[in-house]
Amino acid sequence: MKTKFVVALGAGCAVALVVVPPMFIKSQVDANLAELQQTYNAYPQQQLTLEKQEDGWFGASYTGRAVVNVSDIDPNLGDLVGSQVEVPFTLETSYGPLLFGNGFDIGLSKSTVNVQGDTLPDIIAWEKEQPIYRVSMTTGLLGGHAVSDQLMPFTISDEDGQGNLEFSGYEGHGSFSDDGFDYQGESESLSISDQGEVFQLAGYAFEIDSDTPLKTLMDTGIAEYDMTMTLDQASLTDLFSVRDIKLNSESNMDEDAGTTGGAMHVSMNALEVTDYPTIQSFTTDIVLDNVSIEFLEQFNAYTQELASLPDYQQQRLLTEFFVEHAALLVESEPMVALQGLDVAFEEGDVHLSARGSLHKIAQMDAATLNSPNSLKMIHANAEFEIDEALMDTLVGTYVQQQLKPQLANGWITQEQYEMHAEQMSHDMIESFVTQGWLVKDGDQYQANFELEEGVAAFNDQQIKL
Repeated sequence: MKTKFVVALGAGCAVALVVVPPMFIKSQVDANLAELQQTYNAYPQQQLTLEKQEDGWFGASYTGRAVVNVSDIDPNLGDLVGSQVEVPFTLETSYGPLLFGNGFDIGLSKSTVNVQGDTLPDIIAWEKEQPIYRVSMTTGLLGGHAVSDQLMPFTISDEDGQGNLEFSGYEGHGSFSDDGFDYQGESESLSISDQGEVFQLAGYAFEIDSDTPLKTLMDTGIAEYDMTMTLDQASLTDLFSVRDIKLNSESNMDEDAGTTGGAMHVSMNALEVTDYPTIQSFTTDIVLDNVSIEFLEQFNAYTQELASLPDYQQQRLLTEFFVEHAALLVESEPMVALQGLDVAFEEGDVHLSARGSLHKIAQMDAATLNSPNSLKMIHANAEFEIDEALMDTLVGTYVQQQLKPQLANGWITQEQYEMHAEQMSHDMIESFVTQGWLVKDGDQYQANFELEEGVAAFNDQQIKL
């Protein structure tokens, strides 16, 4: 008898653990959805509506519509895609700890948004039994959220059959919590053809990792992160191609100093453009440091306030904002540096580096900031180098392009074309040196610039600004 009672009690507790929690989880999910809707609708250019269709003990279903007034954000974009974009969707929620629907899982709750795509034009084709876009989020038993999204492969063909777009689809996944967020996504290919011209992208991947909570990023626009985007190949018929594109950026914060900074690296290989020398490799590294966090927070908050105003008013008010907050901006002496822009050709290399920083001056009023005295705030320098053989090749290629119409029209012979190209290239480079734009040093051409205390020098010669 006791054994039966214990078994029954254990079974009852197990059922209670499964059945009772959804009642409490449901109220939290409802509150989160209400907060999401309120946040989205806080911006006048957009609106989110949700209507509950079914409401059960273990979950609920909704229909919804996300609206964006594109013309209010960017009139030019509105002319392109329409003044208003509406996206109807369905939302399915499940309450844990046992989660059903599209498989089995364990967690507090799971929400899945499906964009069926019924309102899309008929020229867009995909497997219609599947939603064209799906995103889901699962909240764990101990907190934290796991997310995943999928854009289905699709094709677009115009009515006359001259143009076609093929997209392989996109998949991404990530997580976010009070400790930070991460996300990874990838797509295999995109191809766009029109009247014999073909534009192709292959091997896209994106990854971001941050120790800053996602809500902090959304509220302030500031976060510590490491982000990488790669693209294996891009091409346009036989006019243009490039391989191994990589963009990496990172951001950091010094809470003691109240500043933030970051770095960005861009590289690519085998950049080919018809009739121009091939770029074997291209790399650039940019560093930003000592930017006031307080200034950025105020600037980001102010830009949100201006979002509903016309562009011309935004530009005027933002200019006034910078003048009024200039002292705060320069207090930390922000700095930006192009540590290196290096381009390698078969014929030689190009190198450019530069650095600029802002410094506080005695008078920071509007009159001073709108006068030449404001230049005293800026400290800057730059250096440029190019190999002589490469300079000859690049200038020669440019001159040849200018003379080609005359050759094509029969106004000059091939011999005259080659002779004129060589002479004009030589004269152009000589003029750069004569006018002081370049300095010849061995087998290189060089140039430098410096701005200090409002005094500028180009190639070590003082100039007026």
